[in-house]
Amino acid sequence: MTVLALFVVPEIARGHNPLLVTFVGAFGILALLIYFVHGVNRKTSSALLGTTVAALVALVLAVIVARVMGFTRLSSEEAFLAQFALGNLDLVSLYLAGVVVGALGALNDVTVTQASVVQALVHANPRYNLRELYNRGMNVGFDHIGSLVNTLILAYAAGSLPLLLLVHLSDVPLLVLLNQEAFAGEVVSMLIGSLALVLAVPLTTLVAAWLLRGKKLDYLQRRWPEEEVAAPQRSVKALLGDEETGP
Repeated sequence: MTVLALFVVPEIARGHNPLLVTFVGAFGILALLIYFVHGVNRKTSSALLGTTVAALVALVLAVIVARVMGFTRLSSEEAFLAQFALGNLDLVSLYLAGVVVGALGALNDVTVTQASVVQALVHANPRYNLRELYNRGMNVGFDHIGSLVNTLILAYAAGSLPLLLLVHLSDVPLLVLLNQEAFAGEVVSMLIGSLALVLAVPLTTLVAAWLLRGKKLDYLQRRWPEEEVAAPQRSVKALLGDEETGP
C-alpha cells in the first residue's frame, strides 16, 4: 500500500503513463514483499523474476485485447470522474494497471511456493538435473494453478455481484451483454489474471530449477557418495530376489 499511495497514485496524477508507472510500482511491491518476508537468496530471486516476467507478458496481452475490443472504460463512474478531474487520464491504461495490481497477491503466493518446492527437491536429492527438477516441481505446480485460478476468479466474481444481479434480471440476450464494456471488462480481468498465474508457475519453476540445481559435483560426491546411495538400492533388490527364489 505504501508504494501505491506514495509512488503509483501520485505519478499517475502527474500525467505519467499508468501502465509504465504501475509496472515499475508492481516490481517495487514484489521486491519488498518477497525479499523482506523471505530474505534475499536464489529462491526469492527466482520467484521475483518469474512473477515479473509473467506480469509483463500478461500486461502486453491485456493491452492487445483492450485495443482489439475497443475498450474506452467510460462505463465506470469513478473512471469518468477521475478523467474529468485530471483531463488527460488514459482510462484504458488505468484499467489495465488495475488488472495487474489485482493479481499481484496471487502471483506472489504461487511463485514463492513453486520456488520453495524446487528448493526442497534440491535438498532431497542434489543430483537432480534441470529437467528432473522442472518436471517434479510442475507436478505440484499443476495443482497449485487450478486452486489459485479458482481463488482469483471467485475474488473477481465477488466484486462483480451487482453486475451479475443486473445480468440475471435483464431481458437482454447474453451475447448482447457480453458485448457491453462493463461486462466484457470484468471477463477480461478474470482471464488476464488467470493467464498471469498460468504463466508464472512454469516460468518460476524453470528459473528456480536453473538457479538452485546442484553445481558442485565434487562436493556432492564427498557429501553423498554414489556408493552409499546405491548400496541401499542393491540391498532392497537382493532382498526381493531372495523372496522370489525362496520356497
